[in-house]
Amino acid sequence: KKETYIFKGNRLIVREGGFFSDHETELIIRNITQVWMKLPFIEGKIFHTGNILVEAAGSADTEISLLSIENIEGVYKNLILIMEEQGFKLKRDKLIQQEVPNGTGVFFEIGFNYLRGLIGLIFMMVVFSFLLAQINPIYSVISIFFLSGLFLTAFIFNYLNLKRRTYYLYKDMIEYSKVFFSRHYSFIPMENLANCEITQTFLEKVFDLYDIKLSCQGAQNKILFKNIANGKQFKTNIDKLIDETPSLVGTKGREKEIKEDDK
Repeated sequence: KKETYIFKGNRLIVREGGFFSDHETELIIRNITQVWMKLPFIEGKIFHTGNILVEAAGSADTEISLLSIENIEGVYKNLILIMEEQGFKLKRDKLIQQEVPNGTGVFFEIGFNYLRGLIGLIFMMVVFSFLLAQINPIYSVISIFFLSGLFLTAFIFNYLNLKRRTYYLYKDMIEYSKVFFSRHYSFIPMENLANCEITQTFLEKVFDLYDIKLSCQGAQNKILFKNIANGKQFKTNIDKLIDETPSLVGTKGREKEIKEDDK
């Protein structure tokens, strides 16, 4: 209940604390590198609330979480307006490229990751089947179907979770969306994007796919888009936009910084 989020001038302030302490985190709007809006499935359906995550560059990478916010989409849109007042251009001006993860690449990526799990599953099936067969053979058959179904369900959910992602490259921003059970939306301002590089694993070379790594101004974390078919063109377009867009990190906002104490 002590946690409070304040939009004040050119800053976003979070005040929080425990029983015997108080803590304040301040983020300069012009240093924002990425914004997330996350709508958890159960929380969103029952309470109609969601979370906003704001990442920014500074003397150290800053991350602020606005948790369980009512009218989450309204707050998200309001944050975009505040960023525009501080110099960001977030109009979704001219869609240049749209990409989704390649289904074949996602399938084999998950498949290789699940190989170790498959070995463990087989071991469990053998042990459970042996133990349950001592009680009743039908229990052994049920356990095999249950564990196999559990493994297959996890594989399908993981596949759909990765496949239901879309990346939009606009002239002034990169936007990301994932709509499965939970809904995730994110945008990266072009002003504070520093670098784009592409890499390929052995499997991706086979299918001519690419991973795209984005670096933001003053931020150490890299943003990764995996299994992209038109990775080279995506990089070319982003590099051109980075060259054309001046950075806002470390620059002063147009509004005067408010120095009065909060009421």
